[in-house]
Amino acid sequence: DSPLTQALVGRASACVDELTAELVEFRRDLHQHPELSWHEERTTELVAKRLLGREATVARLSAAAG
Repeated sequence: DSPLTQALVGRASACVDELTAELVEFRRDLHQHPELSWHEERTTELVAKRLLGREATVARLSAAAG
């Protein structure tokens, strides 16, 4: 592998390691608070907050979409 490929793989691996505990905790929280399909209001808010915290753009769908 080229040095660039090795560097990219190393950086990606570091990012995964950095986020693993946070994502496992997030997944566990979602599973502790199940919601019916098309009524995922809490899940939607949690995901939107995380995306906004990472400076992502969040497009909200109709309230019926959850």
